[in-house]
This record gives sequence, structure tokens and C-alpha cells, in this order.
Amino acid sequence: MVGKYKVITLCGSTKFKDEFLREQKRLTLEGNIVISVGLFGHSGDDEVWSNNVKEMLDDMHKRKIDMADEIFVINKNGYIGSSTQSEIEYAKQTNKIINYMEELDLKTDNKKVTIYTDGACSGNPGIGGWGAIAFYKGVKKEYSGFSPETTNNQMELTAAIEVLNKLKEPCEITLYSDSAYLINAFNQGWITNWQMNGFKNANKKPVQNIELWQELIRLNNIHKITWVKVKGHADNEFNNRCDFLATNEISKHQNN
Repeated sequence: MVGKYKVITLCGSTKFKDEFLREQKRLTLEGNIVISVGLFGHSGDDEVWSNNVKEMLDDMHKRKIDMADEIFVINKNGYIGSSTQSEIEYAKQTNKIINYMEELDLKTDNKKVTIYTDGACSGNPGIGGWGAIAFYKGVKKEYSGFSPETTNNQMELTAAIEVLNKLKEPCEITLYSDSAYLINAFNQGWITNWQMNGFKNANKKPVQNIELWQELIRLNNIHKITWVKVKGHADNEFNNRCDFLATNEISKHQNN
């Protein structure tokens, strides 16, 4: 943010000059500062540059992303060139919000995965455990883990992180959790506000568990995730199973 204005950087092939200018005007009139680096009249994807010029342009693209709160990708007709893809990857690494001019076309063979997660803690802070179940094409896999000193919220986030990191490629995911802390952060815009405010909450204090949140943001950018809240300790078979996996991890380590 610069004063009260959000900073947005445009990314995309400069062959789309008209779209760049149109979106720059629209975003500016909506009250944003819009920045871009480009040389209209060429395509960076097919023109040969000297190494010095290419390195300079690549560095400029990274610096414009560093300055921005969000990036806006010009992906006309679904086209995303190699240079733009590199910018998107850098934006993901730096936890930037990414928006697209056209909705991304998910491949029909995109893997659909259903996930349930839960975390538990004996004492808060105290001994913690987490559990997760993933379903893919009718196959169920269970995962669980333990931490000797943690909090309940940390275990809720860790459960989601651990199971999402088991996936080897981008997937379309429905993730169920009884943690309002986890689900509301994505569904009620908390994360967007944190990113815009330098990961400070409404009281201007640093957001707790920032490293876990940053990893979840990275994973959320890789996958298409629908975050669903379920009632805890109720009649959801798989939520209850995750609770058992988490508390069983605690019991195993307490007994040892």
C-alpha cells in the first residue's frame, strides 16, 4: 500500500497491448496504483535478447512484484508465456495475491481430491497432534504427526500443510476442517487483509503463526482449494477419524 492506495502490477505478454492499456485504465480508475515493465511491439517469449538486457528485464519484473500488493495477469485466450509464468512463480514465492484477466481453464483431467484435517493439543500450549485423510479416485490415505510443544491452532494449520504437501502436482481440492481459524482465514478475506497490511491484524499487531500461514498461502496458490467448515465432534465420520488420529498421536507420545 502507498498511503490509502493498493499497488497492482500487470504481468503478461506485451503482444496484448490493448488489454494492458484497458486494464491499466480500469484498475487506476478503481483507485489503485498500477505499475508495469514492458516494451510494446515485441514478444519477450520469442525475441532473442542479449544476456545483459534479459537479466535486466528479469530483475525489473521481480522488483515490480516486490513493490506490489497484488499482481494482475493478462492471460488473453488463456495464453501465459514463459516470461509471465516466471513472474507468476516469483509472485507465489513472495506470497503475493494473484488475479487473472480471464478465469483459468482447469484441465478436464485435473485431479480432484477430497481432504479432511484436524488438530489437537493437550494443554494450550502443550503436546500436540494432527490428523488428515485424503481421498482420490476412491482410495483413502491417512496421515498423522506429533509436536512436543505447540498450540491447537498450530496443529490445525499443520494438518492442512502436511497433507497438501503430499500432493505431487496441482489438484482441485475440497478441504474440510472444523477449525474456524483455518477456514475463515481463506473464506472471509482475512489473508487478503493480512497481506495488504504487512501481515498485521486489525489491532496492528503481527499475525500469529505467520510462517504456517505463508506456507498455506503458497499451497493455496498451487492448488484450487475449496475450504469447507464442518462441525467438530459431531456426526461427520471423517472429521471424527481425523480427531482420533490427532489425539492418538498425543496419547502415543504421552505414554512413551
